[in-house]
Amino acid sequence: MPNKPNNVFLKKWLPQQDILRHPKIKGFITQGGIQSMEEAVTNGVPLVVFPFFGDQAYNARRMVHMGIGLKLDYKSFTKEDFTDAVNEMVNNPIYKRNAKKFQSLIKDQPMTGLEKAVWWIEFTIRHKGDFNFKSHAVNIPYYQYFLLDIILFVLILVVILSVVIAKLFKLILYIVFKTSSKKDKSS
Repeated sequence: MPNKPNNVFLKKWLPQQDILRHPKIKGFITQGGIQSMEEAVTNGVPLVVFPFFGDQAYNARRMVHMGIGLKLDYKSFTKEDFTDAVNEMVNNPIYKRNAKKFQSLIKDQPMTGLEKAVWWIEFTIRHKGDFNFKSHAVNIPYYQYFLLDIILFVLILVVILSVVIAKLFKLILYIVFKTSSKKDKSS
């Protein structure tokens, strides 16, 4: 990158969670994917979002609605729009305050993820795996598991509809030609 400032780092990959956890992070510029949004909210970081496709526009609207982000249109934003959005996110404390509020809501759990994993492992050991948490898919026939019965039904339906449409088309053509040949004979 020509004329790169000294405080800009260019890398192929950086650990996003570690960066978002850093205490000096002021904001996060993102495309608005769900995972990036979750990581930003989990770490209490406000956002500037440039949605491109899929669920990103919805996610961006949610972040704006929650008061933790700003949305820019990647097709029409200007340098001034971008500068204004970043300055607003960094300098207006409401975004950071709202981000921290939602962070505290997410982190307010009765136990950590590790404690929960340990509890379930111990639960399984205590009950020797003898509990009814298995999927019903374990006991269904292969043709239902792979939806072969549904596929067969749809194929039969398509064939029947195709035959009916073909017969109707032939009937319509027959009627049209029969009518036109009668007109030719009468004239």
